[in-house]
Amino acid sequence: MSLRFWHLVLLALAALAMVGCSNDDEDVELQPRQIFTDYTFARFDPASGDPTKIPLPNDLLRDPTTGQNAVPSLGDPGIDALVAQINTISGFSTSGPIIIPFEGGIRPETVNSQTVLVVDLEDFQRAAAGEPVNPIRPVTFDISTDETTGDATVLARPILPLQPGRTHLVVVTDGVIGDNSEGFAVEAQAATILTRNTVPLVDEEGRSTVEGLPDANALALEPLRQSFQPLWEAAEGVTGRQRVFIPLVFAFTTQPLFDTLPKIREKAQSAQPVATITTAIEGTAAVDAFFNLIGAGFVPHESIGAIYMGTFEAPRYIGNPLTEPFQIGADGLPVERATMSVPFLACMPLGAQGASPALIFEHGITRFKEDMFGLANGPCSNGIGVIGIDIWLHGELTDNLDVVNNETGEPGPDGVPDASGTHFINLTNLLQTRDNFRQTTSNLYYLTRMLSSGGADFNGDGASDVAPFGLTYVGQSLGGVAGVNFVTTEPNVSLAVFNNSGGRFGSLFRNSQQFGPLIEAGLAGFGIPPGSFLAELYFLVAQTIVDDADGFNYGPHAATGNYANGSPTTVLLQMTLDDPVIPNSATTDLALAVGAPQVAANTALPGLTQVPAPHLGSGLYLFENAGHGSLLDPSEGSTVEMQTQAFSFLFLGLQGTPTVIDPFLAGKIWLELGDGLQTPMPVERMNLFPVTGAIR
Repeated sequence: MSLRFWHLVLLALAALAMVGCSNDDEDVELQPRQIFTDYTFARFDPASGDPTKIPLPNDLLRDPTTGQNAVPSLGDPGIDALVAQINTISGFSTSGPIIIPFEGGIRPETVNSQTVLVVDLEDFQRAAAGEPVNPIRPVTFDISTDETTGDATVLARPILPLQPGRTHLVVVTDGVIGDNSEGFAVEAQAATILTRNTVPLVDEEGRSTVEGLPDANALALEPLRQSFQPLWEAAEGVTGRQRVFIPLVFAFTTQPLFDTLPKIREKAQSAQPVATITTAIEGTAAVDAFFNLIGAGFVPHESIGAIYMGTFEAPRYIGNPLTEPFQIGADGLPVERATMSVPFLACMPLGAQGASPALIFEHGITRFKEDMFGLANGPCSNGIGVIGIDIWLHGELTDNLDVVNNETGEPGPDGVPDASGTHFINLTNLLQTRDNFRQTTSNLYYLTRMLSSGGADFNGDGASDVAPFGLTYVGQSLGGVAGVNFVTTEPNVSLAVFNNSGGRFGSLFRNSQQFGPLIEAGLAGFGIPPGSFLAELYFLVAQTIVDDADGFNYGPHAATGNYANGSPTTVLLQMTLDDPVIPNSATTDLALAVGAPQVAANTALPGLTQVPAPHLGSGLYLFENAGHGSLLDPSEGSTVEMQTQAFSFLFLGLQGTPTVIDPFLAGKIWLELGDGLQTPMPVERMNLFPVTGAIR
């Protein structure tokens, strides 16, 4: 936001209260008028100094010199904490909602892609120059109405991520009709009409050209009018309508993305991480004894010839795990605060001769790398090893934090280390949440570097036990959410399975049966009711902050390999119907982002192309009789089918034909899974608000 702009507008628009303008002529003449309650106005009231009274996101809330966000305080402690964080970023979300407020109600059926348009201005210029590009971005619409005031708010959500680092124009036409019996179109407010005037607000002598507008006010507003002229010209060009029939235009610029992770990955290529083995369990008898020792003797393991526990070194970019996110240096890399030892587990195939291909496994939220024992037998039976590490702030990477009571979730130590994953999602410090994902991705880069560069000598014979090619990835729940960024930017992994995962974090957590009520309760504690404008603003701000770690933004580049040296990744997404942890909408969002059709659907998902099975290439498969943790927990159903489908996709992919099968059709070869791990996979108790002053 330009402080100069706000000063000028506050000065100049103060006199415009109860003053209206005519839509019949592009030349503005301010006149006193009667206010009719049947009229609805597209809200644009910058004179208030309140960002909730203008559409959002909005480039008026950026510093015009630096481009950095400069959102003013909203006077609400719950949101102001995040406002300070969004002001460290230059630009707005590529995937969050576009919030368009109205003064009065609107008819929902009149809000559509013809009446509300989101336009990529760079592509608009290319289209104007004759290039075959469509500058209009597809969005979905939701309309909410304030129960107290009756004012409507339109939420426009991009179906696919907007391009980062680009300016986008939003146009509302008079095809949007107010909620009135006369069918009156939505009208522009006074400030909007002044900006769309084609005639300067002052003449050469500095006198106001608008009757009723004092000279000083007109002089102050003229720069604003000039700055809006390109927006109005573009709006007229894209709609084919004169600006007098357009009650609102505004612009916002998306933040730059995809810079930090590729640089971290590039740095990892100069490292030579090696495995330091702390425990070697070799031979079928020792492996069997180990499974019995951990109470998992019933879990199939006859194809596992050895289990190795060890560590490798990787940079730690996070300082205090609650308060110190990445600090970006002059070279664009995060500052390395320390070198840490990252523990890993490896299950290697029985009878392996030389180096084996490997599958990297990543677990779900509040879980740990040991979950891999529930699926390791299948890959090992096909000569493929399984390697797992803990997600940052999970398992052995929790820093032994003790800042909450494990029984009640209340702030304050209880003498017991906080449970795995308690502090991964930090709603009061979303920069920390973003960088928890990016630290996880960094650790995966260094694991991959160890596996692909000959550093995985587990048995001590001087040779790597993992082949430098043929790496695949399986992420369950959070492991898939975190895995999208990794596989999209890691050329050595070209096949991935994301089980009950999703993208677009703001919507994911908000719509989750598990997380949503906790978040609503936290916001309510700050007096922010569900569905209110402030609630929508919270999620817009939150999404902006976490954008650079959100797989929804990375997904479109999986198929192109844009950030993996041109090496694309083929993806299988497995979804459980009515998943209580990762909402189906978030998995569908991720499928749209990676360009995956739905395979062999009994229940078709909106927006996805439908294809039969078997299907060659990326795809989404919906399991209708399964639970969130079915991949590892047979008590939830469809475990055999899930693992069979996942591993057949990867194994066929290693042969060049990644194929999504329907695992319920006759003639499939079933994996023998026994009773699995029998551990409850849905999210355990999790403290979302771990720090003093957090939402509770």
